Amino acid sequence: MKTSLAILIAILSLFYNACKAQKSFEKGYLVLISGDTVRGSINNRDWKINPKSIEFRSASGITTTYTPAEIKWFRLEESDEDFFAVAMTIDKSPVQPEHVTEESHLMSAHESVFLRVLLNGELKLLYYYDFKNHFFYEQDGEVTELLYPSRLLRAKNATDTDVSVLNQTLSDEYRKSGDILLLRRQEKYKFQLINLFADCKSMVPALQKLPYTEKAIKKVFLDYYKCKAMPRPSAKNSSKKLTAQLGLVAGFTQTSQTTTTGIASLVYLDAKRANVTAPSFGVSMFLALPRNREKFGIYTEVLFQQYELSTNHKISNSAYRTDFETNYHFKNINVMAGGRYHVLHSKVRPFISAGLSVAKSVQHDVFTIDKKTRHDATGPYEITRTDVPSRKSQVGSWASLGLTYQRASFEARFAKPSGWSNITDLKVEMSHLNFLFSFRLF
Repeated sequence: MKTSLAILIAILSLFYNACKAQKSFEKGYLVLISGDTVRGSINNRDWKINPKSIEFRSASGITTTYTPAEIKWFRLEESDEDFFAVAMTIDKSPVQPEHVTEESHLMSAHESVFLRVLLNGELKLLYYYDFKNHFFYEQDGEVTELLYPSRLLRAKNATDTDVSVLNQTLSDEYRKSGDILLLRRQEKYKFQLINLFADCKSMVPALQKLPYTEKAIKKVFLDYYKCKAMPRPSAKNSSKKLTAQLGLVAGFTQTSQTTTTGIASLVYLDAKRANVTAPSFGVSMFLALPRNREKFGIYTEVLFQQYELSTNHKISNSAYRTDFETNYHFKNINVMAGGRYHVLHSKVRPFISAGLSVAKSVQHDVFTIDKKTRHDATGPYEITRTDVPSRKSQVGSWASLGLTYQRASFEARFAKPSGWSNITDLKVEMSHLNFLFSFRLF
């Protein structure tokens, strides 16, 4: 088990390093300050924190870095994402108590950044993330931040909803007064939106209760479009969620087994590698992580595998010979779990996977039939069946290579289980080579 875990950690480390180094250029274009549109490809870094520069590759293959000061706009066509360049003062007041000082509620900074476009229409809704969420709107060429700054409040007592600022170096005035320094958020954005949507009075009650979330703010902007009968804007999402992809799996498995023992009484169980191929089928679940364009995720699978094989061993003495036939019948439910990384973001997506497995036998039967035959006879005079102790569960590790095209996948997988032997002096080395086809249902 320790060896399997070490193998898994090593492979996943390679996955992670490959993921970090990966450059994902996709088709797109940018609009220069002059208004000219330049087509090419853009390195999509799947930004959580909005970028302050981008890598653009022209049709001739030349890569150039652009900042918001040099372009107005860029678009990623495959990802259907737009970014708007802006230079403006942005609220930087902290939201975590441990970062608060007595002056921090006044913090702001002038920055040049690319804002992600959430609603692209006559009235744009824009998004920015640094260490907290920021929302902006653009109207008639002017960008305005919807403010939700932090402020500090002196109080004698704190309510359940207040956040006390601890471990801060406060002035003597605070110490002498015995006041508690509290951190609160100012809901200035509500008043900004009430003024912005002043010609739709019916929206005021909803705006007064509006939380500072993408879903809620996007909805009130769409309500305003509807109220004013304006053409509905194209909508994007800034936040990406974990997506679950359920699939069916079927194929075949080649099982290889070698048994060895140094005990004379068990020598009949010694057998060289034996192979058998049987069908396998099951269900799979891929939990695609939202970052890095869903290239990496958690892969789980429940796979039914079975194998039946037999080995032969002969022992002779001066009076008779004994033919040992050992039979192995297993039907296992395998639960596989691990990581999967898609190397490319394209129509045909190669992937590599690795993980751990647990196999539970719904049927396991290992037994030896020995037939004793005298040298001067044609048939056995004694037939005996002996059961070989076997365990019902096995653990192991696995790794695979495959290709995904649309909803279909093909995978070649190598698995190394711990073996079924429940006898200390009987060593069983096993491996499974799976060739599996899968189809994603959703």
